[in-house]
Amino acid sequence: MRLIRKLGVAGSCWLQPRKLISQRHCFLLEAADDTLDNWQHVAQGDGIDLGMVFSYFWLRPTLDFAISHDLGWFLYPNHIPELYQSVLMPHS
Repeated sequence: MRLIRKLGVAGSCWLQPRKLISQRHCFLLEAADDTLDNWQHVAQGDGIDLGMVFSYFWLRPTLDFAISHDLGWFLYPNHIPELYQSVLMPHS
């Protein structure tokens, strides 16, 4: 994987099971050619998410692409124009 740039930091406040403020550091990466189309990750460590299973997959964003704001802070054309380039300027 190749780091292209840091997109920013998004803060979230979780109220359950206790008040917890977290920061998500968001990066734009270029995946290797052999990256799987989907995969799972089991959280490790001693946090409240220990053992949680996270499922991931790739999507190409479109202009009507939507994700919950607390998860998609930087998934918009003004933050990652190179991912939206083919949508914003379609080939003739």
